[in-house]
Amino acid sequence: MSGVAAILGIDRSPTIRIARRVLVALDRGRPFLRLTALGALFLVSGFAALIYQIVWQRVLFTAFGVNVESVTLVVAVFMLGLGLGSLVGGRLSHRYPRRLLHLFVASEVAVGLFGIASVPLIHAVTALVVRGPVVAIAVTTCALLCVPTLFMGATLPMLVAYLHGRSPSVGRAVGLLYFVNTAGSAIASFVTVDVLFPRIGLHASTVVAAVLNFAVAGLSLMGFRASRRVYFYWIFYFASLVMVSAVCSIAVRLALKDYQIMRFVIFLNPHLDPQGSGWNILQSLTAIGSGGFHGKGFLHGTQSHYQFLPSQSTDFIFSIVSEEWGFLGGLLVFLLYLIVLLRGLSIVWSLRADSFAHLAGGGILAMLFLHLVINAGMAMGIMPVTGIPLLFLSYGGSSLWAALASVGILVNLHRRRYRFPGQ
Repeated sequence: MSGVAAILGIDRSPTIRIARRVLVALDRGRPFLRLTALGALFLVSGFAALIYQIVWQRVLFTAFGVNVESVTLVVAVFMLGLGLGSLVGGRLSHRYPRRLLHLFVASEVAVGLFGIASVPLIHAVTALVVRGPVVAIAVTTCALLCVPTLFMGATLPMLVAYLHGRSPSVGRAVGLLYFVNTAGSAIASFVTVDVLFPRIGLHASTVVAAVLNFAVAGLSLMGFRASRRVYFYWIFYFASLVMVSAVCSIAVRLALKDYQIMRFVIFLNPHLDPQGSGWNILQSLTAIGSGGFHGKGFLHGTQSHYQFLPSQSTDFIFSIVSEEWGFLGGLLVFLLYLIVLLRGLSIVWSLRADSFAHLAGGGILAMLFLHLVINAGMAMGIMPVTGIPLLFLSYGGSSLWAALASVGILVNLHRRRYRFPGQ
């Protein structure tokens, strides 16, 4: 291959020389890249571990009270679990030297699974021994927290054993791993108290930590690609689905308010709250369905004149048109909009020589189209209910003025199209 490249003169090109230098640099820097990647994963692992510690402390303090004995007991159990975990992790690393990343992934997954169920489990167990002797409380706390902390402590010797022989300096690798793990814990201490607890509470905080554990496990699985085993791809695929779903659900919970989330729930099943949040969509569907093919006649709609449907002149104007004029009236609305949109598309296409005019016209056309789709879609129950009017039909001065001004701008762009360069 190199001989063919030399004959054709390809190997003398600057691009090929630069690519070769980059590949050589990456090959020489593999130990550094490997150490950096594992350090980043271990930082996230330490971040999740301290979230668990703070959450479990809060739950145990709620059950047993905040005093010197309870604080000492929790800290002692954590230290004992981490120490035993380091011992077990070292023995497993010596016994299974070729399965180190597998063991690390299994430990992260085990911690995440326990973390998801930890809060209700601790509540249930502590309720049984809260009034018992101190020895029973100590044994129960040790049994609850030693298992997950054991898995946490086992991760460091596993990664150290993995880096042994793969890093030019094992001492530097161990120092970096310990530093990033404690740094992640320090960051998590502030984030948990100041962000997670006030916003999502105890149980959801453990879910966030579990998602981080699953993310670390999933990214670590990428190191197994060299084995070329078929099951790796399926494990990584399903783990990625779980992680992405969990992260998206947490992000939605943090970003949206309760009434906004309720809109999505009602969109999926409006019968969950037929007298409350689902009332609007159910009455809108009733109005559209009762219109039939030709409608009930102008000003003869029951849903509108008996005030069953709220916001009938603004958000749900399409429902009123469909009830009084039926399928034919709704089809007429769509045909009128189709004429406007096709004409607008023709204008936008004629403005393609000028970037600003082309983008401005496309934005106006997209605004008209999205208002139609969202408003008619929510009236028919195929989109969540939002306060977007149906332009040119809904009552309201601001929306009408905005729609007319937008169409005026679009027409003016078409009128002056010959003044643009290249036309």
